[in-house]
Amino acid sequence: MNDKRRAEEEKAKGKTEAQERNGTVVICIDLQGVLLAPPINASSTYFKTKLAVHNFTLYNMVTKDVVCYAWHEAEGGLTSNEFTSCIIDHLSSLSGANKIVLYSDGCVYQNKNSVLASALSAFSLQRECEVQQKYLVKGHTHKVIW
Repeated sequence: MNDKRRAEEEKAKGKTEAQERNGTVVICIDLQGVLLAPPINASSTYFKTKLAVHNFTLYNMVTKDVVCYAWHEAEGGLTSNEFTSCIIDHLSSLSGANKIVLYSDGCVYQNKNSVLASALSAFSLQRECEVQQKYLVKGHTHKVIW
C-alpha cells in the first residue's frame, strides 16, 4: 500500500509542478488492450479474418489532451521501434516545452529500453530541453490524477 501512495503522490507532484511552471509538460503513456477487428459474430469468419489492432495512448495530465497512435499487426509490431517513433513524434509536436516528464509502466519493449533512451537523449539535446522518464510501481499504474 505504501508504494501505491508514493506513486500517486509523485504523479500529483508532477502535475502540480506542470500547472505552476510554464514550459513543463507531464505525460502518461500506455499501450491499451489489444482490439480484434473486424468485430464479427459469425465464429468461422471471425477466426479466419481477425486482425490485432494496437492503441498507444499519450495523456497530458494538465491540459487533458489525449493522443492515440493506432495500427494493426500488418502495419507494425510491438517493438521498441514502434513505441519510440510514437513518443518522439508526439514530443516533437509540443512547442515551448523546456521540461517533459513521461510516466509509464516498466514494460521493457515499450518504455524501458535503450532505443527509447537514446532517442529521448537525442531529442533533449536537439530541443535543448530536459526529458525525464518515471516508471511507476508494477500494479500501481492504473490511477491517473485528473
